[in-house]
Amino acid sequence: MRTEMPGAKKKSVNGSYNAILQKLALGEEVTAADWAITDDMVRGIHDRFSGCTFDFQTALRVLLAYGEAIPQEHLDKIKAAFTGYRFFMTAPGGDDMVLWSENLQIQLAVSEYFTALLWEDAISAADGKSAGEHLAHARQRIAIWLRQRWLYGFSEWNSPTYYVEDVSPLCLLIDFAPEQELRTRAAIVLDLLLYDIAVGQYGGVFGSTAGRCYSAGRRLENYTSTGAVTAELAGTEPGSYNGMLNNFRYRKPEGYQIPKVLLEIARDRQYRVYKASHGLYLGELKEKGLVGQSDEQIMMQWAMESFSNPETIENTLAYCRRHKLFSNANFRELKYFLFLRHIPGLLPRASRALNLFTNGIVLERANTYTYKTPTCLQATAQLYSPKSYGTQQHVWTVNLGAFAVFASNPYGEYGRGNFWVGDGVKPFAAQEKNITLAIYDTQVRGLKIRKIKRYSHAYFPVDLFDRADESRLAQGRIFGEKNGAFVALVAAKPVQFVKDRCNLVQEGAVTAWACETGDREHESFEAFVQRISENHFMFDGETLTYVSRDVKCELGRNKSFRIDGEAQTLEYQRFESDFVRAQREAGQIVFAHGEDRLTLDFEALRRETQ
Repeated sequence: MRTEMPGAKKKSVNGSYNAILQKLALGEEVTAADWAITDDMVRGIHDRFSGCTFDFQTALRVLLAYGEAIPQEHLDKIKAAFTGYRFFMTAPGGDDMVLWSENLQIQLAVSEYFTALLWEDAISAADGKSAGEHLAHARQRIAIWLRQRWLYGFSEWNSPTYYVEDVSPLCLLIDFAPEQELRTRAAIVLDLLLYDIAVGQYGGVFGSTAGRCYSAGRRLENYTSTGAVTAELAGTEPGSYNGMLNNFRYRKPEGYQIPKVLLEIARDRQYRVYKASHGLYLGELKEKGLVGQSDEQIMMQWAMESFSNPETIENTLAYCRRHKLFSNANFRELKYFLFLRHIPGLLPRASRALNLFTNGIVLERANTYTYKTPTCLQATAQLYSPKSYGTQQHVWTVNLGAFAVFASNPYGEYGRGNFWVGDGVKPFAAQEKNITLAIYDTQVRGLKIRKIKRYSHAYFPVDLFDRADESRLAQGRIFGEKNGAFVALVAAKPVQFVKDRCNLVQEGAVTAWACETGDREHESFEAFVQRISENHFMFDGETLTYVSRDVKCELGRNKSFRIDGEAQTLEYQRFESDFVRAQREAGQIVFAHGEDRLTLDFEALRRETQ
């Protein structure tokens, strides 16, 4: 039996109510042993453990739907923890918590909102404010977040991790918010999020180009983070339920219902092209009045993870100084730039000249191109911030349902969790239907915090394919077949597997890849291999040229993409597909598939299905 030294402090852990919610929803008995998890949850909240922000979500559904079932001793502990929490970064008291990312903004605002509603007489131990004051502040931030997602989409576009953490608080609002306005607008934003998932899933697996994506969400092997939502959309067997998705799984029967048109779009099996625009460019913030110190302004800027960029560094420093945030480890280093603030324009020039590594984490506007077929999904964020530092962005991919194929410039070291996460340097990448071209130029100068790897590598798990042809690695070519889908990678240089049978490496500071997909419906695997082997592929260091079936694709390091000599427009409207056409910042968005329609109007509070 493990014992602890007298006075030793227990280590904080997640204290999730997921198992309790499931038992209550299914009418099963919740035992004293189940309720004991409350102590872990409360300790994590008091200690501001990094994962405690997620524990609020499921606990809130238990409180709101089954509050009478919670033993009083645990209810008292929960009240003290919840009403004493700092839900926004401007509250007094400093720590290293991250409270500003796009998904955390809505999670924490919704948590604060319902905490104030549950305990109307409480005075916050964090800042001395009344529940009424917290309710007003939370309601305002919820309204801001919802409106910004309606107007601009998600900065963390198509994130298989963080869309989960948006779905949960949106379901809480839809089921329990007393204001009809909030309920309707939350449902509208959830519709938009589910459209993204409908487009970005294949075979019930959500895996597309994404703003924030981790290793499992890129490789997709046994990946089920959004399993519950994606399965309901796609009509497949549900995978595991990420804990927070129990808020979706056990939502009220009279609450959110997925519109039929979104189900039809998710289950469509035709050859389709989907284009979309997500988020804003940094250069758009000022013109839209989104650079400043108000909640609306800082929420948009920091949802984009923009802190040290030339367009925002002055605003970041002013906000951190005003609210004493330099004690937070995430901002500590930025305080060394404060002495430059007295010379007008010097901070942006310094940020640009130093090319700060932190500039690369920004989630600017992504123009995404998705090609779906009966056998796979292929997607790219078109020419997304090429030759800039990267972190968690997933620029291009092929989703085969069972796993993915993609290339990147490694972010981390082999054997570590971040080896397949993001890019050290983001590529020039563009796609036209089943052909993706990518150039990786790692010759970037600037103030670095890590070593840039001088090679690119592809995730090509040979042993997971039904069959593969590795006979042409010396010519930079490899081929695989999975469930009738064909994938070919063509590299500018010889390639080889290094250390494992997934890690296909192309050496060089500047490298290039072409990826082409096909299927058994149009040719045999042998014919596919032979045809791709004979395709014209040339990379002269500046322009990558690839010709397939007499279609000539050219990608240049001057940020050009041409098809048969014609320059392609890679700036898209909010949505462009066979099912929806909507301008950026549209007043109304209409989805249609056959006889099914969904009409959304955020300002008019209109959400109608037909």
